[in-house]
Amino acid sequence: RDLHSFPTRRSSDLLDPLVFVLVALARPAGVWLACAVLVLDNVANWIGNWPGLRIDPLLLVKQPGLLPITAFTVFVLVAAPMLLAAMRDRRQPG
Repeated sequence: RDLHSFPTRRSSDLLDPLVFVLVALARPAGVWLACAVLVLDNVANWIGNWPGLRIDPLLLVKQPGLLPITAFTVFVLVAAPMLLAAMRDRRQPG
Protein backbone atom coordinates (compact mmCIF):
# COMPACT_ATOMS: atom_id res chain seq x y z
CA ARG A 1 0.00 0.00 0.00
CA ASP A 2 1.13 3.53 -0.50
CA LEU A 3 0.89 6.27 2.09
CA HIS A 4 -1.97 8.04 0.33
CA SER A 5 -4.45 5.18 0.49
CA PHE A 6 -5.47 5.64 4.09
CA PRO A 7 -8.51 7.60 5.30
CA THR A 8 -6.34 10.01 7.30
CA ARG A 9 -4.81 11.23 4.06
CA ARG A 10 -8.14 12.69 2.97
CA SER A 11 -8.85 14.25 6.35
CA SER A 12 -5.37 15.74 6.58
CA ASP A 13 -5.85 17.23 3.11
CA LEU A 14 -8.64 19.25 4.69
CA LEU A 15 -6.89 19.92 7.99
CA ASP A 16 -3.42 20.83 6.64
CA PRO A 17 -4.53 24.21 5.23
CA LEU A 18 -6.32 24.97 8.51
CA VAL A 19 -3.17 24.13 10.47
CA PHE A 20 -1.13 26.36 8.17
CA VAL A 21 -3.48 29.33 8.62
CA LEU A 22 -3.68 28.91 12.40
CA VAL A 23 0.10 28.63 12.78
CA ALA A 24 0.66 31.57 10.40
CA LEU A 25 -1.68 33.63 12.57
CA ALA A 26 0.30 32.49 15.65
CA ARG A 27 -2.65 30.67 17.17
CA PRO A 28 -1.70 27.96 19.69
CA ALA A 29 -4.61 25.85 18.43
CA GLY A 30 -2.68 25.47 15.17
CA VAL A 31 0.27 23.89 16.94
CA TRP A 32 -1.97 21.49 18.85
CA LEU A 33 -3.90 20.62 15.69
CA ALA A 34 -0.65 20.06 13.77
CA CYS A 35 0.53 17.63 16.44
CA ALA A 36 -2.78 15.76 16.42
CA VAL A 37 -2.94 15.52 12.61
CA LEU A 38 0.64 14.31 12.34
CA VAL A 39 0.31 11.74 15.10
CA LEU A 40 -2.92 10.32 13.66
CA ASP A 41 -1.51 10.27 10.14
CA ASN A 42 1.67 8.61 11.36
CA VAL A 43 -0.20 5.96 13.34
CA ALA A 44 -2.39 5.15 10.34
CA ASN A 45 0.64 4.87 8.08
CA TRP A 46 2.45 2.56 10.49
CA ILE A 47 -0.64 0.38 10.95
CA GLY A 48 -1.15 0.15 7.21
CA ASN A 49 2.48 -0.64 6.51
CA TRP A 50 3.12 -2.92 9.49
CA PRO A 51 2.31 -6.22 7.71
CA GLY A 52 4.78 -5.42 4.95
CA LEU A 53 7.41 -4.27 7.42
CA ARG A 54 7.10 -7.53 9.35
CA ILE A 55 7.86 -9.43 6.16
CA ASP A 56 10.58 -7.08 4.92
CA PRO A 57 11.92 -4.61 7.53
CA LEU A 58 13.97 -2.88 4.84
CA LEU A 59 10.72 -1.43 3.48
CA LEU A 60 11.26 1.26 6.10
CA VAL A 61 14.11 2.64 4.00
CA LYS A 62 12.94 1.35 0.61
CA GLN A 63 9.42 2.74 0.70
CA PRO A 64 9.35 6.48 0.21
CA GLY A 65 7.46 8.42 2.82
CA LEU A 66 7.23 6.34 5.98
CA LEU A 67 10.59 7.26 7.48
CA PRO A 68 10.44 10.98 6.53
CA ILE A 69 6.89 11.45 7.87
CA THR A 70 7.93 9.72 11.09
CA ALA A 71 11.00 11.96 11.44
CA PHE A 72 8.93 15.06 10.67
CA THR A 73 6.34 14.05 13.28
CA VAL A 74 9.06 13.70 15.91
CA PHE A 75 10.47 17.10 14.88
CA VAL A 76 7.07 18.79 15.22
CA LEU A 77 6.37 17.14 18.58
CA VAL A 78 9.77 18.23 19.91
CA ALA A 79 9.42 21.78 18.52
CA ALA A 80 5.79 22.26 19.64
CA PRO A 81 6.51 23.29 23.27
CA MET A 82 9.07 25.86 22.09
CA LEU A 83 6.70 27.24 19.48
CA LEU A 84 3.86 27.43 22.00
CA ALA A 85 6.14 29.26 24.46
CA ALA A 86 7.18 31.73 21.75
CA MET A 87 3.53 32.35 20.89
CA ARG A 88 2.69 32.87 24.56
CA ASP A 89 5.60 35.32 25.01
CA ARG A 90 4.59 37.20 21.87
CA ARG A 91 1.05 37.71 23.14
CA GLN A 92 2.05 38.97 26.59
CA PRO A 93 2.34 42.74 26.79
CA GLY A 94 5.90 43.67 27.46
